[in-house]
Amino acid sequence: MVFYINVFAYLKRFLSFTMLINMGRLLRQTALRFSDRTALINVERNRRFTFSQLHELTNKLCNLIKDKFDVSYSKTLEKPSHKA
Repeated sequence: MVFYINVFAYLKRFLSFTMLINMGRLLRQTALRFSDRTALINVERNRRFTFSQLHELTNKLCNLIKDKFDVSYSKTLEKPSHKA
């Protein structure tokens, strides 16, 4: 419950300054501010992730996707077409 209060209070202040949201930047700023606080709890495996750990894992996942699908900042991703 503490996580929701802290993050949403931070998001409210952050979003009041800008309308454009960069999720990478938002996660990085949150990790810097709340680095040792719990961000995510995996109940099934009884594991907790701090904001720093969550930021590190999301960076690894995004880089993996970027490399796998050859995505760069200049490319636009489109929905795959469902051909029968």
